[in-house]
Amino acid sequence: MRRRTGRSLDRQDLHVVLAEIARMALDDLEPRAMQQRITDALARHFEWEFVALVRVDHESQRFVCEALSTALPTDIYVGYSRPLGSGVVGRAAASGRPVLISDARDDPDFVHTLPGGQSELAVPIRHREQVVGVLNLESRRVGAFDDQLELLSLVAEQIAGAIHAARQHAELQRRNELLEFAAQLTRDALSAGDLSALLERVLRHLERHFGTAEATVLLESELKDHLEVMAHHGASPHITRLGKQWPVASGIVGRCFRLGEMQHLQDVRRDPEYSVVNPRVQSEVAVPIRFRERVFGVLNLESEDPEAFDALNRAMLRMLADQLGGAIHLMALNRRLSAQGEWIQQQDQRLASTRESLKRAVGKLHRRRGTDPETGLPGSEALLRKFDARRRRARSRKLVQGLGLLSLSPEAELNRHLEALETWAAKHGQLLLRWNAQQLMVMTEATQAELIEQRWAASELPEPWRLRFLILAPNDDARAESLLAHLDAAAHPLRSQRIPLGDLVQQRRGRGRPPKPR
Repeated sequence: MRRRTGRSLDRQDLHVVLAEIARMALDDLEPRAMQQRITDALARHFEWEFVALVRVDHESQRFVCEALSTALPTDIYVGYSRPLGSGVVGRAAASGRPVLISDARDDPDFVHTLPGGQSELAVPIRHREQVVGVLNLESRRVGAFDDQLELLSLVAEQIAGAIHAARQHAELQRRNELLEFAAQLTRDALSAGDLSALLERVLRHLERHFGTAEATVLLESELKDHLEVMAHHGASPHITRLGKQWPVASGIVGRCFRLGEMQHLQDVRRDPEYSVVNPRVQSEVAVPIRFRERVFGVLNLESEDPEAFDALNRAMLRMLADQLGGAIHLMALNRRLSAQGEWIQQQDQRLASTRESLKRAVGKLHRRRGTDPETGLPGSEALLRKFDARRRRARSRKLVQGLGLLSLSPEAELNRHLEALETWAAKHGQLLLRWNAQQLMVMTEATQAELIEQRWAASELPEPWRLRFLILAPNDDARAESLLAHLDAAAHPLRSQRIPLGDLVQQRRGRGRPPKPR
């Protein structure tokens, strides 16, 4: 074989070159470094003006320049990418067959990335029948590679296995790094004390790792068919604000939630459902957050780099969302229950305040109407007026007033036995009033002898009422308030004893002090 320079290269020399390339492939397992050494060696040995190695990404349907050796100005650089099928390299990658252009003027697909470029040769690099890359040569001379196809095919065959092995090794290393990153992120996030801290730590880690322009977590909202922004890192907090309600029928986030599937856009401009938040964004990935197969949120990341979310990164994000889904769901539930508990407590306080206000209002109303709110008996103000009126009437008739306490057993309900007592009081002209929860006060007028001999209506008290004791009202001008206080003082030490009525009457006759228990 001969190079276009005219200097000969015999088969032995060719084997030496191929052996050198093989050693380079084995010495360095970092893909780009290894591929760069290969292109440098090819350019040096064969004096080719332009040598490039490109990687074929079948998932994204693009090719990416991994190594470049040239001293000429060119539009190509390491990382340069174009769709499969475009240009000479894209055609070779898509078809899997070599493409030789002897004269660029005869080929409409020729892309002039090398100023003055006249010829080009692109040979696919295959590993197990799959095109993993393309070896590309360009020259400013017409027909520069007309006799180089066999040579370049041998080189491509020689380096195919090494390139594949290096890429596999790099992928395994990257997988391990991603697993370590995910484990560290998970440990850090799960140590957070609440939902806000957990989501904040997750987004901070992802922002540092991916260099995201926008990172957001949205969870189901109490508003039907909406998601709520629970955490956000990025350049547009004025748009993606905390608490913002996002309809599930809108955008890539909504589509991810509705379908329960990861959404990946390598070029956001090509998807009509994309909602522009940051005009610098190029790519987006939306990952569903699940708990027991039920989607309840979305992790959404956006980047200025179209290659930011490749297959490995997306696999890691899917795993991360699954690992954190349970913790996020539990903390979100606790947060919701805590908020509901606070709301219930506030409502209880308001209800208690309302009840107290209502009780005061009802009491005030009944006092104005002169009745006890629970029993309907004369209330305090009305009682005092009636008490004083009957006291004046008893004095004018030369009668003695008696004050007594009527009681029920603790298990008896006052209201159930009140009607019978009211009938008794009306029959005998007695005045009743509420004294406490289980006792009523009765006021009667009779002669002193009748009271002492108990010849009055007490003997006809309906069951289960009992007369606890009776005192004689002092025969003086004391007002009703003092007499009631007198009765309470007499009742206090005697509530747990039964004392003969006659004894009490004798004790109280003509005296203004409360009786002393025996």
